Amino acid sequence: MNFKKVFIGIGVLWWLILACGTGFCEEQLDFDETEALIYILREKGIISDVEAARFLEIYTNQVAIKKSKKDQMAKEYEEKLKAYEQKMELQEKYVDRQFEEFKGEMLYNKVPDWVSKLKWKGDIRSRYQADLFDKSNADFHKSDDFTELANTKRDRYRVRLRSRIDLLANISKEVQAGVRLSTGNEKDPVSTNDTMGDYFNKDGIVLDRAYLKWQPFSQLAVTGGRFENPWFGTDLVWDSDVNFEGLAVSAQLSPSEASSFYLTMGAFPLQEEEWHKDKWLLGYQVGKSFKPRADLKYQFAVAYYDYHNIEGVLNDVNRPNQKDYTAPLFMQKGNSLIDIDPSPDSILPAMGSDYNELNFTARIDMAFFYPVNIVLEFDFVTNVGFDEKDILKKVKVLEGLDNNEYKGIDSWPEDVNGYQLALTVGNETTKKLAEWKTYLAYKHLEADAVLDAFTDSDFHLGGTNARGWILGAQAGIAKNTWVAFKWISADEILGSPLSIDVMQFDLNVSF
Repeated sequence: MNFKKVFIGIGVLWWLILACGTGFCEEQLDFDETEALIYILREKGIISDVEAARFLEIYTNQVAIKKSKKDQMAKEYEEKLKAYEQKMELQEKYVDRQFEEFKGEMLYNKVPDWVSKLKWKGDIRSRYQADLFDKSNADFHKSDDFTELANTKRDRYRVRLRSRIDLLANISKEVQAGVRLSTGNEKDPVSTNDTMGDYFNKDGIVLDRAYLKWQPFSQLAVTGGRFENPWFGTDLVWDSDVNFEGLAVSAQLSPSEASSFYLTMGAFPLQEEEWHKDKWLLGYQVGKSFKPRADLKYQFAVAYYDYHNIEGVLNDVNRPNQKDYTAPLFMQKGNSLIDIDPSPDSILPAMGSDYNELNFTARIDMAFFYPVNIVLEFDFVTNVGFDEKDILKKVKVLEGLDNNEYKGIDSWPEDVNGYQLALTVGNETTKKLAEWKTYLAYKHLEADAVLDAFTDSDFHLGGTNARGWILGAQAGIAKNTWVAFKWISADEILGSPLSIDVMQFDLNVSF
């Protein structure tokens, strides 16, 4: 036996075993390589079978011990890492909480109390409008100047803008104040549009709303000033841009999510006169809403609008201007008028009869295909204040004054009814992308059904004595941004021909 080789072989083998025990061989030799080396030494006769088995046993035990230590260290590392992550998470939550408290402190200490009670909102609408007239239309006088003819035959195309901004202030838990500024003018109560095309002149801003609202408890609200329409209804009687001036009281009786009954009353000055009787509107409405199930809602309302001192009074020949105040400050077209100026050289039109409007409105909202809703609306109005005899008395007086316009009149048409049917299908709002709605309506509004001053200014370009169709659609194109299209086709009910189609394209944003 070559003892030198045996000595060297045993030394190498012990070195490998010791190295693996310290972890050095983990990166140098794996278990299979060490086992192969022991096998070669045994085959060369450097070590015996017994020694080879012993060396292999020692090496295997050390590898197992090392692996166990490694697994234990990995487990301890994972536990420490998890504990660290939990600690960091708690620290982050603590920092966030401290920051929120600090921010709240800063707001409380730095921002005045009144700022936190204010809320702003607004909207802007850009519109392209086409007013299309039938060439066979008759000639009519302008409602605001009977010495001039109105355009009834020449198509008109306009670009219009409406901008509104609202401020709501919560004065206290029971009291609110509101202010709204808008485009428009002080002579048109049914529109806040501004028509472009005035050599880039600046546009005017008007006070559209300014009111106080007192709500001592949730079932009662008292509003005074200039405020939004307090009545439930459609645009058959009231244009959507009409705001009311005066006082309104609304009470909710037995309110609940399933059923509610309400009563609204209001008194509104129309025309104040220092030396004469003022014109007033008194309004009353009772309504009922009930929801038998989550996807079905019914609303019904009956209203009575009572105008006081609205009739025109004929001037005395000897006092030609004494009753001029009975003429309206604003009107559109359609109502029965009389000339209260006895002078043959001038005309001053005024209301021929009284207006006491009885209005019934019904609405059914079906959400069977939510979020798509189906809404049916029916609105009916009749003027119970119309008095043909009263008009004919005034006509006889005018006839006696040699007013040729009234000669031979022995009857006056009693056109005192109006109604509207509407169907709307789509989302409740169109302020999100892909939300949509479309609607179709038919309107029939006779000459003296309502006071023409305050009815829809788009249908037949305002006023009464008109019937026709309304087709429209809206679609959301981004958040708080939507486009709208409306087509209105209307004709006269009685009298000289007047056919008007109105087409509108709108781009709207709200904020």
